[in-house]
Amino acid sequence: MIDIHSHIIPNVDDGAKSIDESIKMLEDEIKMGISDVICTPHYRRHMFTTGANEIYLSFLNLKEEIKKRNLDINIYLGQEIYIHSLQGFKKTLEMLDNKEIFTYENTKYILIEFSYTEEIDIAEAAYMAILKGYKPIIAHVERYQYINTLERVQEIIDVGALIQVNASSIIGKDGARAKKFIKKLIKNNMISFVSSDIHFKRINYMDLAYNYVVKKHTKEVADKIFEANAFEVLIKGIRERRN
Repeated sequence: MIDIHSHIIPNVDDGAKSIDESIKMLEDEIKMGISDVICTPHYRRHMFTTGANEIYLSFLNLKEEIKKRNLDINIYLGQEIYIHSLQGFKKTLEMLDNKEIFTYENTKYILIEFSYTEEIDIAEAAYMAILKGYKPIIAHVERYQYINTLERVQEIIDVGALIQVNASSIIGKDGARAKKFIKKLIKNNMISFVSSDIHFKRINYMDLAYNYVVKKHTKEVADKIFEANAFEVLIKGIRERRN
């Protein structure tokens, strides 16, 4: 499996608070059969504002610790970018252009999130990013209370965005509504990625969610949304550029 949404880098947001916590989280990922993890610390104005240089140095330190401990896992750097408003997103796009915020490993893919309750036009935000040359991935779409129909999600997909959901939501840990909605999304082939969105004080449900999808849908579907899509869209290109 491949995890494209996680908060594992220590001391940069509300995720891991020490290198030991980071290592424990990665060891859990390994036990579940996860081979690649993209670290996506929050960027959120007035809340999570750790600078790019500090994040990068902490990421490099974590990579070195993984090497020292001979852990069989690959980590990559991205960021989860919170969008308050369409107007404010213009400034965020400028920050992306200036490399003040991270895309996924210097690709054009970006992970973006929104308020769960205050409605914003997610399709329009995705389109704004695409016009600037970015390829948006919508974080945990099942959490947005105003995105409650397949038609609303399809609007987002139609402009060119990809959809990510959380493993915890698949097995009902984020409520019955989210679980039921994701079931419909899977049935209609609308999900690109399942991720852990892991923080140190949260339980990682990737393995349980994978088994649930195998049981309720098929292994082919589970393999696609837990690994194959992430490999083809993100990891394959990253590895090719590194070699």
